[in-house]
Amino acid sequence: MYVIPAVRGATREVDSLLAELESMSARGIDILRSVQDQLRHAFDQGVVKINELCKAMEIYCDNLLKRLAKEEEELLPMVGRLLTVDEWFSIAAQFLSDDAKQLKRRRIAPVPV
Repeated sequence: MYVIPAVRGATREVDSLLAELESMSARGIDILRSVQDQLRHAFDQGVVKINELCKAMEIYCDNLLKRLAKEEEELLPMVGRLLTVDEWFSIAAQFLSDDAKQLKRRRIAPVPV
């Protein structure tokens, strides 16, 4: 949410990797849409459709794991070379701010009755 915008356009290498990661995310979204469609029909068509749905979810999870591994193995080392210490602290501050907002929302959320 913060790291990618901070390094976008910094080098061709980063932009190429970001394009690949975005493609992987788009594939994940397509898979989830397909799963949603399959789920709608699965209950009407029985066990065979449920098995297909499970396989689609496995494919989605595999795709997501590959994307996360690529981020960890390639993007983060690249970002480490591109961002200054001050930029890292700025990003960390944004994460902490978001975490605080989420925690506050949870505390305020009404308890279901």
